[in-house]
This record gives sequence, structure tokens and C-alpha cells, in this order.
Amino acid sequence: MPTSTRFMAQKQYRMTQQKSSIELTRRAIDAAVTTARRLGLRVEQPLLLHDASNALVHLRPAPVVARVATTTAMSRQGGAEHLAREIAIASRLARAGAPVVPPSGDVDPGPHTEDGLALSFWELAERLPGPPSPAAAGRALRECHEALADAALELPRLEALHEAERVLDMPGAAEIHPAEDMTMLRDGLASMLQELSALPLRPVHGDSHLANVMHAKNGTLWFDWEDAFAGPVEWDLGVLLGQARIFGADETPQRAALRAYGPIDEDTLDLMVEARALQTAAWAALVVSHRPHRRPMLERNLEWLRARRRSSRRPAP
Repeated sequence: MPTSTRFMAQKQYRMTQQKSSIELTRRAIDAAVTTARRLGLRVEQPLLLHDASNALVHLRPAPVVARVATTTAMSRQGGAEHLAREIAIASRLARAGAPVVPPSGDVDPGPHTEDGLALSFWELAERLPGPPSPAAAGRALRECHEALADAALELPRLEALHEAERVLDMPGAAEIHPAEDMTMLRDGLASMLQELSALPLRPVHGDSHLANVMHAKNGTLWFDWEDAFAGPVEWDLGVLLGQARIFGADETPQRAALRAYGPIDEDTLDLMVEARALQTAAWAALVVSHRPHRRPMLERNLEWLRARRRSSRRPAP
């Protein structure tokens, strides 16, 4: 195929995917508003707060935020089961006084389904200016872990890695990942599952990076518990550090959070960063297919894993 023709085909593909993503976001907002009104909530000016793996919609003037499964639904049979799990865990933590954003008390939190989209409703937390203190985030995460330590919750074992394997089996994954990278990811996930299975497993947040904790009027609050599973508690610490380590960013905020969390085994932490890198690289098959502008992040993730593989688990530069 001539270069000019290939360029035009790639441009057309990106435009088509962008249009599809915009349409999905519109459906998510409409689904949130329709469901809320059906349940008796007054909604006048819905405001899109966030649009990535899920859409978050403030249902103004009500102090309620809708969480609508969008990209995540593609690998989760719609996502309702994960949302139900999130509601159960956040409700338990809120009752225990742990620092979390609770499900809505103004309307049935769900999960609900509208226009084929699963959604849930959450209390609107009043954000304060600026990001949360990393140290406060680390202490709050430990509080959540302690509140869940003895919880009788039926959570899937090592679900983050099992789901990553399923994503690689989805149609289109091979179009995103070249064969050599696909083999690296499959082998890495299989090996990591075996290694992590030998560690003590307990409820963990699953996606505990610093964008999932907020500086609110009533404290430093963790949210977005839909990825919770039974895993090593260090998984959450690896996620906390992972993004900075994998993408070569300044680790100062993450290290401050880890120090505040408490003692950590550095070797186990290093292993969890690798596990997180495998998970996010696999998930990129979904993300990049709908948001092509995210491909540079995928390439950096894969570069880190390739370097890690060459160095026999010595941290990549």
C-alpha cells in the first residue's frame, strides 16, 4: 500500500474511532439522566466530570454522581457485576468509617442498566482546591486495607491478571500488539499469576493510583473500587508507584505516600510494579482501539516491559 494511502486509511480509522467514542459518551450521559429521573431524582444540568474507562456525570443540582461503564464494559459483559462489587465494598468501608466516597443515599445506588449500559450512583464529595497530600493518601489507603482485612467478601482471586489474559483473547488485541509483544505479555501474565498465587491474598482496591483519591471537605477519600479483587496487599502499593516508575516520571509523590502507608518489602513492591505493567499493557488493547491518541503511552509501557525482560527483573531505567 502506498504511503499516502496508508496515511489516509489510518487517519480515517482514527476519525471513526473518535466518533464512536464521542457517541458512547453521549449515550452514557443520557443513560445516567434517564435512570436518575426514572428513580425520582431531579436532574437539570448534567455535567461530565470524567471520561476514560468509565464516564462520571454530576447530575446537577442533585449531590449525586453517576458512574457509567463504557470502555470497561467491553471486557466485563457490560460491567454490572463489577459495579455491584464496588457498591458492596464501598458501603462496607463507609459503615466502618474508612475514608471513601460512599454510594448515594439519595437514590438507589444500583447497579442499574439503561440503553445497554450499566451504571451506579454515588455521593458527590465536595472537592477542595489542589490535589490530596500524598502522605494523607498513603495513610488513608492503609485505613481502607485495615478495614477490609477481616471482611468476609467473596472477591475473585487475582482478577486483575486473569482479566488481562481475557483482554488479550479479545478480537482486535492482535491488531494492537505485534506477535512478539503478545507472546511477552501472555508468558509474563502466566508466570506472574503463578508467582502471586503463592502469596497471602486479601481484599485490595485494585486500581489505587493517586488519581483515584481526592482532597475533599471531609478528608482524603479513596474512590473507584470497581477493580477490587483478592490479591496481595502489596498489589495496591505497586499500582501506587507503577505509573511513575513505568513512564519515567518523578516518584517523589508516590514515595511520600508509600512512606506514610508504612513498612514495605521493596522486592515484593518491585514485583507488583511489573505485575501492574503487564496488566496495563494488556488493557491497552481496548483503550488504544477506541482512543488511538493513547498509543504513545502503550509504547512506553511495552518498552519498560521489554527492558525488564532483558534485565531479568532489574528495574528498567
